[in-house]
Amino acid sequence: MMKTILTRRPLMSTSIATTALSIWILLLTPATSVAQDGGAGEMGGGGYDGGDEMGGDDYGSGYGEVGRGVEVKFVILLGPNLKSGEKPFLDAYELSRAASVSGGASLPISQDAIDVDLKTPLPTDAGISAQGRYPQKWDKEELDQFTTRIRAQAIRFGITDVRFEPFPEETAKKTPRTSRSDRVSFPFSEVNAKETAFVRVPVRLGRPDFAVLTKAAAAARALDAENPKIELFNAPPPAQHAGGYGDGMYGGMGDMYGMSDGGEMYGGMDMMYGGGDMDGGYGGGMMGSDMETPTLVDLTTQLEMQREALQQAEVALESLRQKSIDSKNDSEKQQLELKIREQLLSAFNVRQWLQQAQAEQLSRKLSDIEERMRQRQSRRDEIIENRLKEMLDRK
Repeated sequence: MMKTILTRRPLMSTSIATTALSIWILLLTPATSVAQDGGAGEMGGGGYDGGDEMGGDDYGSGYGEVGRGVEVKFVILLGPNLKSGEKPFLDAYELSRAASVSGGASLPISQDAIDVDLKTPLPTDAGISAQGRYPQKWDKEELDQFTTRIRAQAIRFGITDVRFEPFPEETAKKTPRTSRSDRVSFPFSEVNAKETAFVRVPVRLGRPDFAVLTKAAAAARALDAENPKIELFNAPPPAQHAGGYGDGMYGGMGDMYGMSDGGEMYGGMDMMYGGGDMDGGYGGGMMGSDMETPTLVDLTTQLEMQREALQQAEVALESLRQKSIDSKNDSEKQQLELKIREQLLSAFNVRQWLQQAQAEQLSRKLSDIEERMRQRQSRRDEIIENRLKEMLDRK
């Protein structure tokens, strides 16, 4: 008598989930951004992106120390234009649960330490930055001391995009609020009657990178030990319009494929970084201007477009390289080499972002397979009966 053997579903699910997590971790190595370090009030370029340059010494004996002392507060920036019924790119439950799985003991995040901000305009760049807030009534000496201290602490942790903004007197007079509804309207940064500084971190494709967040938490403690805070926002795509990054994207120089001297730009990332067919390349408008999470079909289509863009960029880079070789003018040669270097640095970050999209694509494919398996399991008896009837009715 033939017996129906059921697979052990929990093991299957665990195996698939573990595979997805492993792929995700391997692909999502944080990239280092090219950044600009401006004076007080300057809106510099990309900022730090969690690269290896941060070094272990800045964190004491290890990342586990981040969890000690005052709990780091997290604020999810959703912006003033969140529509009714629109799903946030990240919520408190998802962040807390993801931290328990990926962050481990190094960065525990309780749901009580997470708020949302529906007032602050969403950032338009995609780099990590340090944000300083100070009373508007400060004189120049007080401001200089504050900006110097905050910039030094930020740079200590590899964050070179440092921005400062005064808060008006009416904000400074606010009394701290404790209710959940008030904290949603007035997040942690607005209930302080004194200067503060915090870290603002982009989240790409709705997946927090806990290697980056752990480092950012250490920086947040250095910036404000009494009120360490990290703001999270949905990172804009690498290209805001076809054919270009726009100024400041990852500290880049602007045009993706064209320069003012005739439209020849860079490419050859497979050649430069040893990539292959699955590397996806880079290019304008991968995610378009729509900030909604793309579907699996959209991701597949967009990644294919990037491979085509990569082939075009390879030709452009070779042309620019040859122009540098042929130039007899030392000044022109240096300028060309500088353009190549700056654009390749920007492209490296875009490449990391695209690999993250590929990881998302793989994860969704695995999720689709698991869902089909669940549906099939729920219809087990029906499938068996239909199959049995088909076999017995066959002449």
